[in-house]
Amino acid sequence: MSLCVSTGLYLPFSPSFFRNGRGTAPALHLPVLRPPARGVLSLVFPLLLLALCCALALPVMVQAGEKQAKITRRVAHKLIHDRGWNVCRDMVKNLDLLQQSDASFSCELKFHPSMTQFSEPEWEELKIKDNWELVYNIEREILSDNLVRSKLPFEEWIVRYKQDWQSGCYEAFGFGVAESEKGKCFAFVPRLRRAQVRFSQNDPVETVLAYSLTADNTERYLEFARCYYLFGHFQFLPREKMENILQCAKEVREKQSGIFSTRLSRGDHVVVYRPEERDWLDKIVPLFRGTAVKLFLHNQQAFLVFKSGAGGTIYRVKRDDEFPEDLFYMSQEICAVFRPFEEANAENKKGGSR
Repeated sequence: MSLCVSTGLYLPFSPSFFRNGRGTAPALHLPVLRPPARGVLSLVFPLLLLALCCALALPVMVQAGEKQAKITRRVAHKLIHDRGWNVCRDMVKNLDLLQQSDASFSCELKFHPSMTQFSEPEWEELKIKDNWELVYNIEREILSDNLVRSKLPFEEWIVRYKQDWQSGCYEAFGFGVAESEKGKCFAFVPRLRRAQVRFSQNDPVETVLAYSLTADNTERYLEFARCYYLFGHFQFLPREKMENILQCAKEVREKQSGIFSTRLSRGDHVVVYRPEERDWLDKIVPLFRGTAVKLFLHNQQAFLVFKSGAGGTIYRVKRDDEFPEDLFYMSQEICAVFRPFEEANAENKKGGSR
């Protein structure tokens, strides 16, 4: 670069460049003649150009270095309570390949294109208006400890449900609901879906229903999660930065116009549905009571996962051995995947709250 600047850029501006008259040698073979007063400037000018080029190139080099550092700093997920399940080991590989951000990891279930053993069920959307009795019994069976309207008789419930749907709010109580949130507006955008799955290769195909209180739960929770990882993992931040996080979360809540419950709305409330049964107690078999989960397939076998900030717990669905004739299913934890977050730098560790 120095040769280019000091020679290639300088020669066109030299007076000798134009001297190629009669009886003279070509101009480029003659010594360069300069007036004495311009001698210093001719030496300084190339140096200034060199400095300018270096100054312009430096930010690009720094950015490239930062990108390279981000690529090399990969998160290695860890498997906890490994009981020999391939779905657990494959999930670790899947997450290692994805390298999601902290916020995305805490609320999104994604599959890397190369991990073809993972897939989503083929969901069919159902209209809630055509399934009032079904939705009523799902809420009564799964959410009676949290939804105020679930305690109402059917006729009163359907009136309240329509009001809540129109206002975009439902009222919650019980576990997972703070005292200050009681009587407040929880975001309500209901969704009902249906799919056919197997819980093991030897089990019959079952119809499952996924009912969500907040259909856009992933997008809503992702906005909150970005606040908590704004300055790195929030568990390692100084107390003064926590105020910024709380302010960010407050602004998101005001923007979304409704409280987002991570326990009730982070995923779906899943039940096995047997429409041929006469009794509603036999028609609906809850797989995970009260807490929203996500249903996914691994080699066409259905599993549940509960996502959290530090990892996810995977559950298999199995038939209850005590009552095999009733085809009663229950969820059983088989492993947990842990994400070791990078601790903040030394400055953040000093005086930080864990």
